[in-house]
Amino acid sequence: MLKPECIICGVLRPLRPKSAIAILIAGCQALFAVPAALAAEWNIGYQTAPQVGPAKRALWLSGSWPNRCLPELLSAEVDGARLDVLTRSSTANCAETPTRFELPVSASTALPPNLQIHWRHQTGEDPPALLGFRLFAVAGTERLQPDSGWWWAQPGGEHDTGGPGTGMTVDVQQGLATIITQAFDESGHPEWQLASGSLNGNVFNGPLYLFRGGQTLSGDYRQADIYASNAEISILFQNHTAATVWFSQRRGDSLLDPIELRPLSMVRYIMNPPMFNRLLIGNWLVMPAKPVPGWPDSQRIGIHALRQLDDGHIELLSAGGDIVGYCENPSLNEEHPPEACHFSGLDAYGEVTFKTIGYDRWRGHTAEYLRMVALRIE
Repeated sequence: MLKPECIICGVLRPLRPKSAIAILIAGCQALFAVPAALAAEWNIGYQTAPQVGPAKRALWLSGSWPNRCLPELLSAEVDGARLDVLTRSSTANCAETPTRFELPVSASTALPPNLQIHWRHQTGEDPPALLGFRLFAVAGTERLQPDSGWWWAQPGGEHDTGGPGTGMTVDVQQGLATIITQAFDESGHPEWQLASGSLNGNVFNGPLYLFRGGQTLSGDYRQADIYASNAEISILFQNHTAATVWFSQRRGDSLLDPIELRPLSMVRYIMNPPMFNRLLIGNWLVMPAKPVPGWPDSQRIGIHALRQLDDGHIELLSAGGDIVGYCENPSLNEEHPPEACHFSGLDAYGEVTFKTIGYDRWRGHTAEYLRMVALRIE
């Protein structure tokens, strides 16, 4: 069996409480590294096949199965950036002995550069259940350096499943990412969890560890305990300030226990953004100032980041980093509104130019000088 170029491990078994000091000492080579005593219960890896080019990869699952009825592959289907892997195992005469398994996976088509892997498994005649999720980036992909700091749920994002009180702190140094999540438990008490590991291109995967019983802000020092939470975090950074985050929570301690998966759109929180950011970034509805027979009512545009060019133009970027339009800023002063903003790829209206730029409303016209408006919808 060839060794994989890239292995991403998921820790699925409960961890006995350990002191925070012991964990920190064990992780001196990487901030808050996973203790060496923890063995991965399952892995997912790929191997480049040189004879068919870099886009075609051999992928396999491996790890420790809870019994001797090992999984077999039923299908592996690629749909855009998503790979759905379906496996099956028997329930007859299955000795409850953990058994090592390695399962090659062959997709029907070449895999895309960024891959979302959903692993579903069918036990006997039961319906398939989601057992695992991972993100992948092609080995050798240039690493993206996301902004370090506080990230929060993006209102109106593609996956608008969060709100105030949900966030994460991101710190990336020399390719090592440390992620601290802030949320609440089922009882409504605040809790924070930590993951740490290498950033692979624009992708991060890692198990989350829960901290409890530590020092209060005003009390004497006491060591915190760290627990494996059976939760994992996967992050796809679209650019330096926008990402899609997947939180997965296993319902039990066994690999056969399914996971609950929740995607969340998140953006870097800017405490005091320049006027350009306040004016331009957001979700907008572009529409005629007055209804036009035969024209669509509106078209939505999402502006998630800006890129200032030396010639005085500002590129308007989508969550995926695509250019959706540009603005004119010949003075290079980000504390004054741009002179004009242009959109040339609107399916409904063609080219549209806005010359009155406000926080909630823009005013402009099409190439045929039909009056248009853009309304903020966050």
